[in-house]
Amino acid sequence: MNNRFFVLAVSLVLAASLLGFGCLLLWAGGTNFYLGLASMSWPSAEGQVKVSRIDRTISTSPGPVLVYSYQVGDRRYRSSRIQFKSLEAQSSSEAAVQALLDQYPVGSRVEVYFDPAKPSRAVLRRGPHFGPFLGVLAIALVFILPGIATVYLGIRGFRKRSRQARA
Repeated sequence: MNNRFFVLAVSLVLAASLLGFGCLLLWAGGTNFYLGLASMSWPSAEGQVKVSRIDRTISTSPGPVLVYSYQVGDRRYRSSRIQFKSLEAQSSSEAAVQALLDQYPVGSRVEVYFDPAKPSRAVLRRGPHFGPFLGVLAIALVFILPGIATVYLGIRGFRKRSRQARA
């Protein structure tokens, strides 16, 4: 009897871990994807690029550091988000990062798209970024589907053993 409960408990803990991690990935990627879609209808304001450089210190792949300021009403804001990407995927090519930053030299004027409900949330490029989201979705499913299968098989096995013990 105790063995059945132990197996069920282990199955449920494993399933909860798989499902939890998969859902966390889905939430992280999905939130940026949703905000990317929402940004398609955001109003714009004129902004100015304050910082435009390559960051080589955070990881092995270079990343853009782009800071811009803009004004909504009588309040000034600063942001560093270029576009909503799932888990902020970085390019591994320094040339690609430099090509991106070349579009935004320090001091240049830029069109900034901001969330009217939260003006501190802004991007320079509207719309979702499908590639990283599909990657996150695939990885999340790698955890979610086995989690669901583990729950199903754990409960099924528990019920089967319970019926056998009663017979």
